[in-house]
Amino acid sequence: MDVNRTLLLKWGVDVKHERATYDYFGAVRRNDPVGASRTFVDTTRADIDPRTDRLGLYVAPRVQLHRTLTAETGVRLDRSSMLGESMVDPRLNVTWSPRTGTTLRGAWGRYSQTQPLFSLQASDGVDRFQPAEHAEQRVLGLEQQLPRGLAARIEAYDRLTRDARAAFLNAGGDILLFPEISWDRVRIDRTAARDRGIELQLSRASAGRADWSLSYALASSKDVVGGQTIPRALEERHALHADWSFRPTSNTWRLSVGGIWHSGWPYTPTMLKVDTLENTETRFRVQETRLVGALNSGRLPSYRRIDARWTRYFDTRRGRVSVFGEVYNLFDNSNARGMWKELQVQGRGVLVRTEQLTAWPRLPLAGLTWEF
Repeated sequence: MDVNRTLLLKWGVDVKHERATYDYFGAVRRNDPVGASRTFVDTTRADIDPRTDRLGLYVAPRVQLHRTLTAETGVRLDRSSMLGESMVDPRLNVTWSPRTGTTLRGAWGRYSQTQPLFSLQASDGVDRFQPAEHAEQRVLGLEQQLPRGLAARIEAYDRLTRDARAAFLNAGGDILLFPEISWDRVRIDRTAARDRGIELQLSRASAGRADWSLSYALASSKDVVGGQTIPRALEERHALHADWSFRPTSNTWRLSVGGIWHSGWPYTPTMLKVDTLENTETRFRVQETRLVGALNSGRLPSYRRIDARWTRYFDTRRGRVSVFGEVYNLFDNSNARGMWKELQVQGRGVLVRTEQLTAWPRLPLAGLTWEF
């Protein structure tokens, strides 16, 4: 809403009534860690019917303080009846354009996130929702327009999360159909989290038939668990992204190629405990038990991948039809997403074999989109 030439007022209201139903039962037969010959059944059950009323209200006036300086202040109120939570979060954004083609942006704000009604991890035995997370975020960026349609951008950010919610994950890195019953399922009792980084980007768009962009990011994503700071599972310390696309003058088709390289993700080593069950002149038998090592204490090799996509456009009287063919991981690079250990008994010798768990190989895709 335009109040006058220098003042713009934005506001909004969001009211929701939500309801969910959880009816879960799981039973897993496990080996008794004390007696190898005995087993027991571990059961998990959740049967709850949560509901909540949510209210969101925000107001954000934007003021042009000078022809080169604009500030937007704001505040947001969120209310959830399920846990009786009320949160008020202020925010501030400032934009300064000292000359044509140069823009400096700064932002600060507090953000609260209540746990969604659909995200209860009932399969892990959780039957209560956790309190809201609260985060404080700062962003500072500079954008510069350059000749020949080029644009450069540099941005730094810092996000500190307080009252971080506990999370469940599979430390082994494997892709599982039922991850909650795997041996490597662990609960991470986070108390805080911090994400920070800096990104540089150079791009060229809308200046011809070819567009491209190149970016580099240095980032850190950490969780605080038990007073210790550990890297998050998908932390990418260094990352390079490149995109290139070409289209004819008629714009009837487009060829796009994208590449990514980043330093290896953290991973949790697997520990093997070996107990000798039988060792006689004629028989030798051992029992292997897998244990979760120090959380995210190792680093995988670097990740690299190139994707390619070709799209053909058809304009009809009833809209635009797009047909595309895409190849994910065009050169079939082998990228590690975890490490696996297993025990091998050869005669009376015990060997430990270590292998990488790899991500998706080359994967062709095709599809159709109709816009009308």
